[in-house]
Amino acid sequence: MLLRLPKATKTTTSRLFSTNTLPLHSPLTNSPSHFLSLFQECKSSSHLRCLHQQILARGLLSPLPSSSSSESPLSQLLGAAIMSSYLACSALTDAITVLERLTPSPILWWNLLIRQNVQTCQLYSAFSLCFRLRHAGARPDQYTFPFVLKACGELPSYRRGTLVHALICTTGFDSNVFVCNVLITMYSWGGVLVDACQVFDDITKRGIDDVISWNSIVACYVKGGGPRFALKLFAEMGNGVSERSSKRSDVISLVNILSACAALRALLQTREIHGYAMRNDLYWDVFVSNAFIDVYAKCGMMEDALKVFQGMGNKDVVSWNAMVTGYSQNGKFNEALELFNEMKRHKIELNFVTWSTVIAGFAQHGHGHEAFQANAACWF
Repeated sequence: MLLRLPKATKTTTSRLFSTNTLPLHSPLTNSPSHFLSLFQECKSSSHLRCLHQQILARGLLSPLPSSSSSESPLSQLLGAAIMSSYLACSALTDAITVLERLTPSPILWWNLLIRQNVQTCQLYSAFSLCFRLRHAGARPDQYTFPFVLKACGELPSYRRGTLVHALICTTGFDSNVFVCNVLITMYSWGGVLVDACQVFDDITKRGIDDVISWNSIVACYVKGGGPRFALKLFAEMGNGVSERSSKRSDVISLVNILSACAALRALLQTREIHGYAMRNDLYWDVFVSNAFIDVYAKCGMMEDALKVFQGMGNKDVVSWNAMVTGYSQNGKFNEALELFNEMKRHKIELNFVTWSTVIAGFAQHGHGHEAFQANAACWF
């Protein structure tokens, strides 16, 4: 007797993903456009890997767009979709594996990988990618090095920074001012003023420097404890970059140099820079105005600081804090307290700096009860 077996049914579809991953069904097709539509349904990196495996099994993965590629545009887009999806899922290891197997290996995706590693604080990985991409046949460009140098500066690692510097020279990007400006900043973060100056001197001799180059080296000396030399460089700036650029010192230049003036209590130079800012229409910027308030306060010139404050069209909490702190540090606590109360009336958001200044002022003037009340108020 024959066993009563169920009748076979014709299967029209096959499951693309396992039942434990994603409930998608897909007809047996080798159409890249079909797989492109499925990327929108991937909710995790595990789903994406399943889709990637199906694409590999069907032999659909081709190099990303290239002038020498003979693959169809849809097939090229498929490779780009895999890379962008892995990046979106933060599956950086999978993205690197895909890139190292592509021929040619496009530098655009390597740059995106390096940037994402820096943004997620995977700094050592960002550094290693700079050299792995060369083994994959990719050539770094001017957008590759800034993020790698940022990783070296944030580590900080002088040795790794010099290795990247050597690679910049061997690939010919030591004549690219965009890359060289980041090099100056990287050495500044590491406190290596000698190397930062060497890069700066090299690009000025070549005549490729710009206002960012000068801002970077001035900031380097301000941060590195050389405010006097920073003032000297700022004075030379007008005779240097302005000969080749229609834009001389900018907002960043003024904020940098005013920090040097504040460190030196250089009132005369501050007044000169103040006049320069007004003549060149740079005075309107809130960061510049805040910097002027700070340096005037540190020079003990609260009347000048008040004029700047009152002339500001837009004030932020930093502006108010600079005035309150300036009054308090110059022994004018009544004025500081009056401005503090005005902040509350205008519903200016009070932050830690505001409360710390007021509490310290109360304590220094023997108002222990008021200091205690202010301390309690800042937490509730």
